This record gives sequence, structure tokens and C-alpha cells, in this order.
Amino acid sequence: MPPAVERIACIAKDPGLAKWIREELTHPRYALEIVDDTAKLVTALTTGTPPFPQVLIVDLDELSPTELLGLHSIRDGGWFGAIIAIGAASADLRVSLAIEYAVPPFRPGLLGRTLRELGLSRSTTKMEKLE
Repeated sequence: MPPAVERIACIAKDPGLAKWIREELTHPRYALEIVDDTAKLVTALTTGTPPFPQVLIVDLDELSPTELLGLHSIRDGGWFGAIIAIGAASADLRVSLAIEYAVPPFRPGLLGRTLRELGLSRSTTKMEKLE
């Protein structure tokens, strides 16, 4: 039986960072999609067709306050995959977005190690919002 493919979405506006992420995650077991439009990604994660990405990698340093606020709607919309932040993440932001890891950019091997620590055998089924 072939190994499971781990679906990863990424928001990276900086071309250098996007290149680093691609290089870090070039492995047949990773299905990586890098986008630079936060609103389209939020829509895909909350109203798209399954299977959804299991992990979202977010370049926090490149997002505007409006985009960060909009990113919170993925949780309200029922996407409960893991989030890995690249860059500085305040304690409040880590809690509000349920960020599991915050890592510095451009460290060789770091994303692969972080994904292995995270473990991706988790459900990404859309869930109803608790009120």
C-alpha cells in the first residue's frame, strides 16, 4: 500500500519564502499548494470540496491585519486542520487561530521536522460551528 499523501496549503506572498517552502517540502508524500491570496484560500478551506488540506502554513510577516482577521474565518467555517506559522506569532494570535507551531523562516530541514512532529493522521472533515 502506498504511503498516504499529506495535503498542505500555504499562504506565502514572498517569492523567496515560497521557494524555500517548496524546496523544504519536495517529497512525494506531500501535496503542496502555495497561494498568495488569503481570501481565496479561506473560501477553499471553508466551502471547497474535500479532501481538505490537513495543514496550513502561513507566512505571518506578509499578512496585513485585515488578512489576519479574515484568516480567523477558517475556524468559524469549520476547518480544523493544523496551522504552522512562519514568523513571530503572539500568544494571543496563537490561541485565537489555534496555531500549533511557529517557526522561523529559512532554517534547513525545519518544515519537514515540524510536519513529522505534528503528525498528519487527523480528520479534516468540516464540522458544525459550536454556539
